[in-house]
Amino acid sequence: MYLRSHALTDARRDSLQREVRADAARDSVERARAYAAALGYDDVRLLALFEDGLRPNVSGGVGGAGTSVRGAPPAPGGAKAFEMRPDDIVVTAAVTADFEVV
Repeated sequence: MYLRSHALTDARRDSLQREVRADAARDSVERARAYAAALGYDDVRLLALFEDGLRPNVSGGVGGAGTSVRGAPPAPGGAKAFEMRPDDIVVTAAVTADFEVV
């Protein structure tokens, strides 16, 4: 995802977090379906979904899906120009989920 160089507002940060969380949830279902299909099952049903660190009786620390947000684009024609831009902002989300095959 790309943003122009400007301040990351609270609203934009919240929007990015929602997008990345939704991507992580969809990815968990997609992966579960791939595993189920590899074992000959038709589909899966989601039983529980936990954001990293929120699963009861399990410590956090699982990697996650992320989105990198960059500042300004490179100068046209490869010319090196001095520019001030903020560091990249990385928004991540990690989930664990319980599924059953159906």
